[in-house]
Amino acid sequence: MSVTNNAQAQSSTNFKPHGKIFAKFFGDYYYKMGGEVNSFSHAQYASTKKDGNAFDIRRVYFGYTYQFTPDISTKIELAQEGGGNVLTDGHRAFYLKNADIAINNVIPNGTIVIGQTGTPTFATFTEHIWGYRSVEKTLLDMRHIGGSNDLGVAVKGNFDSNGVFGYYFMVGNGTGANVENNKFKKVYGEVHAKLLNKKLLLEAYADYEGGKQNQDKTTLKGFVGYQNTNLTVGVSAFKQYRKNAITVGPNMLDETPTGISFFAHGTLVKGKLNGFVRQDLFNPDTKKNYTGYKEDFTLFGLDYKVSHMVDLMPNIWINSYSAMGNNPSRKSDVVARVTWYFNF
Repeated sequence: MSVTNNAQAQSSTNFKPHGKIFAKFFGDYYYKMGGEVNSFSHAQYASTKKDGNAFDIRRVYFGYTYQFTPDISTKIELAQEGGGNVLTDGHRAFYLKNADIAINNVIPNGTIVIGQTGTPTFATFTEHIWGYRSVEKTLLDMRHIGGSNDLGVAVKGNFDSNGVFGYYFMVGNGTGANVENNKFKKVYGEVHAKLLNKKLLLEAYADYEGGKQNQDKTTLKGFVGYQNTNLTVGVSAFKQYRKNAITVGPNMLDETPTGISFFAHGTLVKGKLNGFVRQDLFNPDTKKNYTGYKEDFTLFGLDYKVSHMVDLMPNIWINSYSAMGNNPSRKSDVVARVTWYFNF
């Protein structure tokens, strides 16, 4: 028997199944300083009246991971999304966000995942490199272009043993955490590279989902980022093609939303204080079949590290509107917040 086989046998012999409970949550005190109520925007405070203010828990995650063998593990995760999940009596409710089984070493340098799991849409780079999901969703998530989880089968891993070039492919229902309601499936694909000693990050992503009455959707996204010890910068851009998305009289017209997000965050006082800033540009339809509003999003703030598990983040959140067609002008939504984040 070789030395390698001896080491593997010893590792397998010493392995003991084990599990871990995890939880995290974030919320804010917010005050809407400016803006109007509207129903067309997916931005969080679009439906909040001026001078509206509250203490709010925006997200709670609670879950459990278990390692059955060195190569087989599972993850169960529940989530609560503030006003998005409430019972008829107004109490907060949880939903199933993750319930998957991951199997390693069936394919070289790769993992097969089966069940309710994260999608390639944000999982590899965008959300991780942005790093402030507790303050705001990434561009595609915020504008309802793509979802963070789905029920299906995924394969992810690296093309090389050094982890420089990787991939993430998935086939899912396309309904996120909701029960499937049609026969159509969503296909996701992503490839990426970590260059210059893994400081330069590149990603190309696409997905496709069919629909009734030929209402299929195709999404293309690219990401470029750079990170070192004290500074991270990133740019993410997308274009989505929606066939027969709008009904105007007897006709069904296409939509093509596009967007680009620029962000940066870095160290101001090592181990204690960081700063972050972000600017998004979003056009709901470059074909001009939709006559709503273009939306620009601005965010900036500070991140005070109370401990390695607790952050306090004062920030200013602004969503601005530019009329398309003959729509009247609208005031920007301007919100001042103190956000907290607990991770344990």
